[in-house]
Amino acid sequence: MYKHLIAFIFFYCLSNSIFAQNEVAYLSLSTYNRVKVSLNDSIPVKKHRYINPRASMYKSLILPGLGQAANRQYWKIPVLYAGFAVCIYSIDFANNHYQDFKQAYIWRMDGDTNTIDKYDPFRGTSSLKYSAEQLKSARDYYRRNLELSVIITAGVYLLNVIDAYVSAHLLNFDVSDDLSIQFAVPTIYNYRDKNILMNGIALKF
Repeated sequence: MYKHLIAFIFFYCLSNSIFAQNEVAYLSLSTYNRVKVSLNDSIPVKKHRYINPRASMYKSLILPGLGQAANRQYWKIPVLYAGFAVCIYSIDFANNHYQDFKQAYIWRMDGDTNTIDKYDPFRGTSSLKYSAEQLKSARDYYRRNLELSVIITAGVYLLNVIDAYVSAHLLNFDVSDDLSIQFAVPTIYNYRDKNILMNGIALKF
């Protein structure tokens, strides 16, 4: 009699315990889902516009600054064209002086007394007087400056293309709030694959 009574009480308590565990797990899972939904609804989703790096590069090849505009980095365009303006001015300045001293040196060395350059020490019209050696030195100096200015201009153009391509790649990197550490409370997980749901705290990277 007592054995049957003890066995009945044992199985009754065991069934209540199992039912309570299932009920708690169900309630915890429901609470977790409600919290998860509310959190997802409260966090604004940032839409990121993908930028094609090759398209930006080709646009800068066609027209300098067009790739920067495609990347929405408009502040770079006036800086870029200011650099081009300085380079073009340098090319024009060096070329004018190079052509001037080149022609003066040709007239000085042609052996014709009728061709007199303006830098001639005796009959020249310029206030600056140069010997033949000084004319040659000035000609070579401005020719080097001209070549250097052309190289720098080509470098600015190439830099414009590289900047458009690299900036497009960098802008496509994900720097949203998802790249952070987040706590998930409560968290329901399976205990050792035994179909036992347990509460806990999750740390997400």
